[in-house]
Amino acid sequence: MKILFFGLILILTSLTTLTSHPVLAQNPESQPTRFSLRTLAPYNSYRIGYETLPVRVLGGGGGKLGPREKFRLHVSMIENYTPKKVAAVKFSFFIFKFSDWDELVEARQTDLMSLELAGFERQQVDLVVGYVDDIAVLAYKPGAEFHMEIAITEVHYDDGSIWQATDLPQKRNLPKAP
Repeated sequence: MKILFFGLILILTSLTTLTSHPVLAQNPESQPTRFSLRTLAPYNSYRIGYETLPVRVLGGGGGKLGPREKFRLHVSMIENYTPKKVAAVKFSFFIFKFSDWDELVEARQTDLMSLELAGFERQQVDLVVGYVDDIAVLAYKPGAEFHMEIAITEVHYDDGSIWQATDLPQKRNLPKAP
């Protein structure tokens, strides 16, 4: 009986040792970063003048590849609405209050990014155009929520000509309910 009792204690001790995990204090660097960015989209097609943009962002998104990575912003689809070949573009981020997508909080523009896009071509791409971590206004603040739109605001064509947006973002022109 004593042997059985000691055997049971030995087994329970082994199981407790194997299944227990030490609780480690977490430092702030290991905590996930929070942001106040609620939505991210291509430049809104309901904005006044949208149809005049010669090259448009049709798809994009954001995310992290790992816990220590920055939250990246990327463009996944673009389309050239002109017959000219595109050699490079600049993207702009427009950050609006989430409660009012016409109230601009901040705008930023990327450096010139090379790419090849034929006339009237739609192309799937994976371009990292920025990082949420680098935009101070998007740092988490209780009650603050933002909406971001990404547009191409400068186009360098293969023939040397350049198009630049001068009046973006515009207000939305939402359809009226019947």
